[in-house]
Amino acid sequence: MSRFIKTVSAFFLVGALLLASTVPTKAFAGVAANGQLNLMVFGNYDFTALDSSNLPINPTGPNQTFAKSFENGYGAGIGFAYWMTDNIAFRMMAQGNMFQGNQSGFYSANSIKSAPITAGLEFNLLGDPEHFFYAVVDAGGAYQELVTGASAFGGTELSHGWSSYGDAGIGINFAYFFVEAKVAYLPQFIPQFTQGQNGSFYIPITAGFSF
Repeated sequence: MSRFIKTVSAFFLVGALLLASTVPTKAFAGVAANGQLNLMVFGNYDFTALDSSNLPINPTGPNQTFAKSFENGYGAGIGFAYWMTDNIAFRMMAQGNMFQGNQSGFYSANSIKSAPITAGLEFNLLGDPEHFFYAVVDAGGAYQELVTGASAFGGTELSHGWSSYGDAGIGINFAYFFVEAKVAYLPQFIPQFTQGQNGSFYIPITAGFSF
């Protein structure tokens, strides 16, 4: 089992223990109400194409942008939100994402596996308890692996490391279903990068179920 899978699995175990140790009000749909605990299961599609930041691959030649080095990513995750009031929730999330190297770029034979683990706040801005518009902000760390090939579960690890991680965005909750659009930032996208820091922005579009 790779370090990537072990890292995400460890968070899931901690989250399960936290859920088991709390006895808040529980409903069948995602509800914004004081004392409510919501479980979230979701998938991501991550847009890197809008990131024009330079990736200094070759100091003596032209640099590539992240958009030309990595394809848009995808992934999935799990989390929970505990509503401390009717309008503010504390949430924790763990996810695994995959970014395949662009076929015309320097990393064409490689991929990045990214596992952000975050804590944050969710703010109910408008609507009723089951159907509402909200804002989110999350921060934490991400375990990064550079691997060979383009398999989400395989490949030989070339390097690994941790990066801080942050995101902010907006979302809509429709009882059991939610959608979010955020801007995320990883200061160290490629672990152990020989040219120093390589911060990358990307835009995760998240859709999932809330119970």
